[in-house]
Amino acid sequence: MQTLYPGLLAYLLMYKMPFLLSAVWRLIRTWMSSEADRFVKFADAKSILDFIAPDQLSKQMGGTADDS
Repeated sequence: MQTLYPGLLAYLLMYKMPFLLSAVWRLIRTWMSSEADRFVKFADAKSILDFIAPDQLSKQMGGTADDS
């Protein structure tokens, strides 16, 4: 996507990725370039606030934004 639309995507954030997808990801990333690999970031409930401001994040995900 970065090749087709440069500057459009800062990173792709994967939140609470299931174990099976984590295993598949480890396999897929071996085929990706290191440049493409650095665009994919992973977050769980503890680290999501490192990527998204609390006022922009749903209460369901640990933020303060209303879900409406």
